[in-house]
Amino acid sequence: MTGKSFSTGKAFGPHSDFDVALASESLFLRAKKLGIEIGTNPARIGPLTPKQIKQMRLDKVHRTLERNAEREVNFMIFKSQERALQWSADTIRF
Repeated sequence: MTGKSFSTGKAFGPHSDFDVALASESLFLRAKKLGIEIGTNPARIGPLTPKQIKQMRLDKVHRTLERNAEREVNFMIFKSQERALQWSADTIRF
């Protein structure tokens, strides 16, 4: 968690969303097989759209996270933890 918006630099607050990096080779390959576009620098998939979240069978966990966090939650999928850490050096890891 960086404490500020990547795109605007605005400080984190009640208006902010959560960006969740899912580091999983099997999820990455499943998304690729479904034809979900892969971004670059580093290679990642997402943020996933609501349709893609459902296709990936992540809708239940997504709803639970949004309900508990009381804010929007975005998922990005990375092939490995190392790739996810390239995306942001300031992260909370679980």
